[in-house]
Amino acid sequence: ADINYSIGMLAQDVKSYEDTLGLPNPLIYNEMNENTLALSYSTLIPVLVGALQKANQTIEDLTTRIEDLETYNLI
Repeated sequence: ADINYSIGMLAQDVKSYEDTLGLPNPLIYNEMNENTLALSYSTLIPVLVGALQKANQTIEDLTTRIEDLETYNLI
């Protein structure tokens, strides 16, 4: 059976974080109807890539700290 999957995000979910996290505008925009929200994926992708880079750096920093603690038998 051929099943097509669509992966996406709800604009309403992203909107709830937009102001709190200081995300760049316009991640969310009205599409032909002020009661309908849509995402600007071309604006969102760099934000997500930046978040992944920051998370990866945090993981690397914590890994280094753990290795240092193990080296000196502090854990």
